[in-house]
Amino acid sequence: MSARRAPAYPGMVFGYPWIDPRITVVRREDGPREVVYGNVHVPRHEQRAWAFAAVRLDRMMPHIVLENLRGGGLIACSVGVPDGRRLRLEGDFDRTFALYVAEGYETDALYLFTPDVMERVLAIPAKLDLDVEIVDDWLLIYSPTRIVSLEAAAGVPIRETSVLPALEALVAQLMPKIGAWARWSDHREPDAGTVSTAGRRMSRPRGRFDYVVHVLVWGGLAGLFWLWWTLN
Repeated sequence: MSARRAPAYPGMVFGYPWIDPRITVVRREDGPREVVYGNVHVPRHEQRAWAFAAVRLDRMMPHIVLENLRGGGLIACSVGVPDGRRLRLEGDFDRTFALYVAEGYETDALYLFTPDVMERVLAIPAKLDLDVEIVDDWLLIYSPTRIVSLEAAAGVPIRETSVLPALEALVAQLMPKIGAWARWSDHREPDAGTVSTAGRRMSRPRGRFDYVVHVLVWGGLAGLFWLWWTLN
């Protein structure tokens, strides 16, 4: 398996060009619907790696993010939550996930995330800390733990961690609802297959990666200034 440059997908996790993230595809399903499982990692920093599942949807969708509130999700820990409207939902779901959607698309998000969809997402084991993002015509599921694949001798199956079966299980549970999402349309747009500019993207705030880079850059500039000052 060879790594290639990100972003190959439009999600927030893939949008860090300054750290040059790379994608390694672990498995691809080219059936009636394209499904990809893989890892994203930062070159020269192998500990900065995470797993993802990408499912191709039937149409363009509004930008929606489910942030895992259990504390270990990738979006909260690294990327940062989007600058959208948080919808308050009832029961365990609101205590477990924060649902963010572009301003003005609150009703659309509730149409897509029906109670049965929420139940399937809630069934995710707590230890996995999965986050979910819908953007453009992709459903993206993120895990802060990468899929570990060890290619042994020829003919020996690849051994994988429990993250991959969990991603597969969630994709399988959501697949019937994904087909129903094709009936959604954006009444703001005359073209039935598109989404308005306002609903296409929530702005991405600064995550931990951004703050680390800013500290390093400004710290380096301060060091150069101090060196110049002492030499002159």
